[in-house]
Amino acid sequence: MKKILLSLVLLIPMLFSGMLSPVQAASDEDVLEIRLVKVIGAPLKSAASPSATTIRTLKQGEALKLTETVIAGWRKVQLDAYTYAYVNNSFLEQVAGYTIDIPANGKMRLAAKDTAFKTEPSKVNTSFKKNEIIVQRSATAASVLIETLSGHKGYVPSNSFVTLEPTIRKVNLKDGIVVRENPSPKAKVMYTLFPNTAVESYGQLPGGWRVIFHRTKVGYVAAEPMVAAKAEKRWINAANVEVRSVDSKSVDAVTDVLYYGVEVSAYPSSNGWSYIQNGSVTGYVPTSQLTAKKPTR
Repeated sequence: MKKILLSLVLLIPMLFSGMLSPVQAASDEDVLEIRLVKVIGAPLKSAASPSATTIRTLKQGEALKLTETVIAGWRKVQLDAYTYAYVNNSFLEQVAGYTIDIPANGKMRLAAKDTAFKTEPSKVNTSFKKNEIIVQRSATAASVLIETLSGHKGYVPSNSFVTLEPTIRKVNLKDGIVVRENPSPKAKVMYTLFPNTAVESYGQLPGGWRVIFHRTKVGYVAAEPMVAAKAEKRWINAANVEVRSVDSKSVDAVTDVLYYGVEVSAYPSSNGWSYIQNGSVTGYVPTSQLTAKKPTR
């Protein structure tokens, strides 16, 4: 009788755990691509089955982060750093023109539709295609100043694009890698990224170039040496640590402040700086102000 009771005691928490966690916990899989939802009301499921629990319905045009896992026509979707879900591949379409790593942040955008506009200041007619990567430069109440990756600037309605978030990639060359102004080996070199430097990446262009956002500028690097970076759990180990938009103290680029004991996801580099994430706070802090052990006070 005691053995039966003990078995029930052990089994009950397992049953409740399964009931409370319909979405699979995230593993160490890398997100490989972004695809867009092409239908209205596609169900996001807790497992790779039409009978699985529907977590929510997806919006047409919504961008999803996908891993390489394919199960009988179902794709594995990363919801956040800890959870995955599933969607049927028939509801998805590729992002046109580029292999996007992840949808966008503050100033990087994905075109929501084909849009014609006049360039500034020359007023020449031009356009961008749906699902092109574009850069938001500034905004007014009526329109947004954008720049295409081909260098055309102009004002467009704010509903011409959607936001994207980057993937974090790091330099996998012992001598670092040069960042260029344009996707060409003849383009002007802006600067060199140190080995293991983590940057925000927005996809790969034809010709083997990767689009990055670093030091407040869009730049281009050879795609092959930029590998997916994995975050390390760290804690702030100093008082009032300044978070900067650049990995340098040579310019006034403080965007936020984090306090002693705050947990962050960190990507250390060899130049003494770490790219960190804490909710909506992202940027660079000195690696010396991070610790791998949670502070006790």
